Amino acid sequence: MQARGPRLILFAVLLMAGLAACLLTWDGRARLASLRAAELDDAARMELLRFTVAGIGAAQQAYVAPGQPDGPWLERASSSIQTLSDAVALARQTTRSTATTTALQDLSDLVATLVAVDGRARQHLQLSLDLLAADLIFSEGRDALDALDSCLRRLRVAQQTAIDDERAALVGR
Repeated sequence: MQARGPRLILFAVLLMAGLAACLLTWDGRARLASLRAAELDDAARMELLRFTVAGIGAAQQAYVAPGQPDGPWLERASSSIQTLSDAVALARQTTRSTATTTALQDLSDLVATLVAVDGRARQHLQLSLDLLAADLIFSEGRDALDALDSCLRRLRVAQQTAIDDERAALVGR
């Protein structure tokens, strides 16, 4: 009869340890699922941004092409640049590491450069300096778009590395 008390205490301790292990496992799986959802969201956002950058380039090239009506392409370039700016601002809120923060700052700087180039090209078009506008779009504009695409790839790698580090920490726990 005396051994029954310690056995019940041992059973209760083991039961609590088992429940705690179950809760930790459940929480870990939930966090991993959330991390996977964030990873997929980040990947989709980065692909959309890269697609937007390509669309900006196409719209800019179209509005300096001879014989094309400028209006729709100017509007499309403006809305795409605004979409890109909004997406960068949103990405700042979901940053996961300092490397991501640095890449986002570079991305913001490149968007500002693209806006400046686009603005100068539009001024040239208003002054009927179509060749200067085209030269600007096909030189500085193309360089800015290539740098944006490269920066987006770096940002994607930085985000993936941060997610992989979080995942490794969760699995290690």
